[in-house]
Amino acid sequence: MEIFKYILQVGFGLSGIILIVLVLMRKSEVGGLSSAFGGMGDTAFGVKTQKQLDKVITYISIFFFVVAVLLNTSKFRHIDTTTPTPPTPPVKEAPAVPSAPAETPKPPAETPQQP
Repeated sequence: MEIFKYILQVGFGLSGIILIVLVLMRKSEVGGLSSAFGGMGDTAFGVKTQKQLDKVITYISIFFFVVAVLLNTSKFRHIDTTTPTPPTPPVKEAPAVPSAPAETPKPPAETPQQP
C-alpha cells in the first residue's frame, strides 16, 4: 500500500507541474502568458495545437483531481488506528441535595381548663 501511495504522490506532483506548463503554453484570445514564452504553443505541436492541447489539459486535470481525492481518503493518510485512544475519565456527579425534612405536625396546644 505504501508503494501505491508513493506512486500516487509522484503522479500528483508531476501532473500538477505538467498542467502548469501546458496552461502557460495554451494560446488564449488575448495572447496571455503563452506570448511571454515566444508563443511556443502555436508552433510546438503542429496545426491542430489548440484542440489537442485542450484535450491533454482536460485529461491531466481529471487525473489530478482524482488523485487528489484518493490521497485525501483515510486509507492514505497517516491516521494510526492501532493505538487505542485514552479512556475518558468518568463524569463526577454532584452530590444530591438533601430534600427539606418533612415538617412534623405540632401537637395541639393545650387549652387551659376552666374551673
